[in-house]
Amino acid sequence: MINKGQGALEYLILIGAAVLVATVVIYFLVWSVTSQKCQTAKAQWELQCNQIMLKEQCEGNMGDIYDGYAGNECEWDSTNARCVLKAGVLPPECQ
Repeated sequence: MINKGQGALEYLILIGAAVLVATVVIYFLVWSVTSQKCQTAKAQWELQCNQIMLKEQCEGNMGDIYDGYAGNECEWDSTNARCVLKAGVLPPECQ
């Protein structure tokens, strides 16, 4: 009788360990996909800011980056004379 109880307990512990491992694996898979989306969106925003050639367009209030214009997301880098993504600005995919 004791052996049956011990076998059942070992079985439940194995099932619990398998569920725990599966949960950890799924968590890291979801995290990596989310991180990838964030990096892709940020690279697209940086590219969009870098394509603007005029200081007035970079700093202007012509619209926001969703509309294809530099809004509050871009700023003019006078050292390199180009439009860049502001430090600390993140796309919605990263929040």
